[in-house]
Amino acid sequence: MNPSTIGSSQKLERVQNASHSVQSMIELAAVLREPGGCDWDRKQDLNSMQPHLLEEAHELIHAIQTLDVENFKEELGDLLFLVVFFARLAQEKGWFDLYDAARASVDKLVFRHPHVFGDLKVSGAGEVLKNWEKLKEQEKEIQKQGRSPDRPEDQDGPHTTLGGETEAATSGATDGDPSKEPSEFGKKTAYLPALHRAEKLQKKAALKGFDWDNIVDVRKKLDEELGELDELIESLQKNEVDASVKSRLSDELGDVLFCVVNLARHLDVPAELSLHGSCEKFIARFRAMEDMSSVPLEGLSLEKLEDLYQAAKAKIHAS
Repeated sequence: MNPSTIGSSQKLERVQNASHSVQSMIELAAVLREPGGCDWDRKQDLNSMQPHLLEEAHELIHAIQTLDVENFKEELGDLLFLVVFFARLAQEKGWFDLYDAARASVDKLVFRHPHVFGDLKVSGAGEVLKNWEKLKEQEKEIQKQGRSPDRPEDQDGPHTTLGGETEAATSGATDGDPSKEPSEFGKKTAYLPALHRAEKLQKKAALKGFDWDNIVDVRKKLDEELGELDELIESLQKNEVDASVKSRLSDELGDVLFCVVNLARHLDVPAELSLHGSCEKFIARFRAMEDMSSVPLEGLSLEKLEDLYQAAKAKIHAS
């Protein structure tokens, strides 16, 4: 039967009549992704869903840290559904399904617990952890001897536009009017990484109409913020430093970062993932520098370090 021709009641029955709740989640993800499902869910890919995975993980951590049992249950369920959803995306590409991922995890954990599922004797958690690390190394050797699974080529392209907002942020002022409801703006964002938080706040403000009309204006605003930061840097160079200057430096630098995130948002590039990618790139280049140098890096001049960095950059680019 063509999924696009199935009625809403039949779709609901398919989800609710599954043999168990996890199977219901699997059916729900399938229904949302199939023709006749949800336009937003059908549009998503492995890149676009990454920020949502990060957000739900942080929401779960926040629920655990605050010991909010009901919220803990809700957020754990939300994260579990995202796991199911990612597995669905992988299944559609012909890579694996949720059961394959679960079986691989079970097999790995059984292998790493020979003191439970085998004859190995250990004394205490410390020895368990030491043995765990040894077993991880054994797994790497096994993979080297066999066929190491290559990462499937991702056809989804670079990071794409985020979609589907969840509720945002902290109670605000009521302008002295006791009859006015406190603002909810910013309420549930404190747990987020700063770049992701800035992006989320900006998107919420944009939904209220508070946003730049075009990228050119956003870029001009960045120049303006950089100009204000440059003025403070000049004060530093003239040794005109006091407590107020240091405080303003933090404020102005924060404004620059906030504006950079806004520019990234207007370019449809998730800032958190973009910076993460740059961190990974820097790690790769720095490791290459260490590999290329015949002496410890800390013994080299800045000029030689820069030469090594450029050589490492070129080497990685050529590979």
